[in-house]
Amino acid sequence: MKERNSNLELLRLLCIVGIVSMHVFGLYKNEDLILTRGICTLLNNALCNFGTTVFILISGYFGLHFKKEKLFNLWNIALFWSLVLIGIEPDSSTKHIVKSVFPIFTGKYWFLTAYIIIYCLSSFIERFISQLNRMQFQQMLAIFLLFFYIAPTFLLLDILHDSGKGIVNLFVAYLVGRYIALHGFPHKICGLKWFWGLIIVIVSIIFINLAVTLASGTLFQKMSRDNSIFTLLEAVAVLCTILQMKPRTIKWVNNLASYVFPIYVIHYALIPRLVIIPDSTHNILYLMIWANAISISLISIGLELIRRLIFKKSFSLLIQLEVKLTNRCIKHLQLD
Repeated sequence: MKERNSNLELLRLLCIVGIVSMHVFGLYKNEDLILTRGICTLLNNALCNFGTTVFILISGYFGLHFKKEKLFNLWNIALFWSLVLIGIEPDSSTKHIVKSVFPIFTGKYWFLTAYIIIYCLSSFIERFISQLNRMQFQQMLAIFLLFFYIAPTFLLLDILHDSGKGIVNLFVAYLVGRYIALHGFPHKICGLKWFWGLIIVIVSIIFINLAVTLASGTLFQKMSRDNSIFTLLEAVAVLCTILQMKPRTIKWVNNLASYVFPIYVIHYALIPRLVIIPDSTHNILYLMIWANAISISLISIGLELIRRLIFKKSFSLLIQLEVKLTNRCIKHLQLD
């Protein structure tokens, strides 16, 4: 079995901690913002909100290969933690309980739901794009990018009304990853040019968001949202910069990276209960935010490690049973 590239695995780890840090920032109410805290928020989002896009770009670059075992593993982990942690979540409404019992179908974890849909369709997607030549692939991407990234960025309105947090934008990002893998980019924009391009994009995001925020007096973050073309360009530049580096294998990094998905699921319940929130005027606010994010991530890893130690065999047997039942259902449908 080929070892994973630790450069990419480390990138995934940094992205998930960055995502956690943004959710920690979310505990502050926008109406309570002061200038310093607002600038910290804009900076953090510009540097971290491309995380989910990076995840799906990496999946697109290597291609998703559907396996029932992996599908049920993701599904079972999400359901396990959704049910186990329901008691400590602040929302006790009937609607939230239903979402916790059916986390995938109800979009409790929006990225996971979108990812699983793409994963289930991956073989069909691959068959479709295999029929396209380079020019056709470019034309298809251009249409998707125009409607779901470029227009929302510059019109400040999006037709899906989800700020890019949904199946459509992740699907487009997945296609971008597949295009990079299959067709690459012109040599003129390879090498260090990706790094400098990344710097330019980040500076542009911060500058535009900050300028509008100062002019309007309200926090403006649309240039760093998931459906911003700047966010997509940032994610592509990060991925391509990492791909230019010499691949290496560091076992502890690869092992830690296997906890990225559980961190994503678990941290939602932990943040409202465990985060220590300093006063918004505190001079170490930004450091405290990241200290909280790292702590929440480590606690999530610890909880997932306990689950693996206690329930590893049970989960394995459950997955085998689910695969067996699924195969029987498929066989029965084919006979009919």
